[in-house]
Amino acid sequence: QFLYFIGPARIPPGAVPGFFPRAAVHSPLAHSARHSMADPVPPEPASSFASAPDAAARSGAPEAGAIPDGAEEEDLAPRFPAYGCGLSRLGMMRGVYCAYFTATVIAAAFVSLLYESKGFSPFAVGWLGALQPMCVVAVVPGVCYVAETRSWQQPFMLWAFALSTVLITAIVALSSQTLIVVCAVALNVALAPTGPLLDEHVLAVIGKARKDTWGQYRCYGAYGWAVSAVVVSFIFGHFGWGYALVVWYGGVAVAAGGGFPT
Repeated sequence: QFLYFIGPARIPPGAVPGFFPRAAVHSPLAHSARHSMADPVPPEPASSFASAPDAAARSGAPEAGAIPDGAEEEDLAPRFPAYGCGLSRLGMMRGVYCAYFTATVIAAAFVSLLYESKGFSPFAVGWLGALQPMCVVAVVPGVCYVAETRSWQQPFMLWAFALSTVLITAIVALSSQTLIVVCAVALNVALAPTGPLLDEHVLAVIGKARKDTWGQYRCYGAYGWAVSAVVVSFIFGHFGWGYALVVWYGGVAVAAGGGFPT
């Protein structure tokens, strides 16, 4: 309230760009100060009987039901049910995030235990674990640029899911440490761009008008990660890696099959 009535009158509007809100710049005291200094025409008296649309037009606020700036009508249209069932594509995006993080928790959180079970030293396990952030820095900018310019997000994602499934299965089955290192490098290269590409795909599905709700969809990935971490740890401790891969296969199948068909 102090900035609303005092600040704009003492500091001319525009002296500090972006500091005072729109309502403060148009406060009664600031309005009279501007007219007294530069404009000989007195301000119009505020009418208490102004209609709501007129008041909204003067204040710059959008009318109720108006389409936001930058949003197209198709962004606000209801989504049609997908795959012949009652689940809409918007609802499916929650399941896609959950399934994606359910699968990738194996390659992110438990892969060091897999390397250790293959006889790698702690030093080698540390280097193999460092492949993930290094591949993100080296691979993601170029792959995402090509996918964005050529609209290849879906093919890149599907190929990455397929290739990573083959590679992680090979790492579990192989005994040669040299081949395991080669597969580990290829696995991290394939998985590195999947997260950003999936985020871009989900944002395209939910539309510009709903982009502020993206975090509500993304949080389902945390749910999938939390549940999968407990399940995979139990399966790995009691049955081995061969059975733990079932979680990977199921998560990748849902993420690939549920997110991309149109």
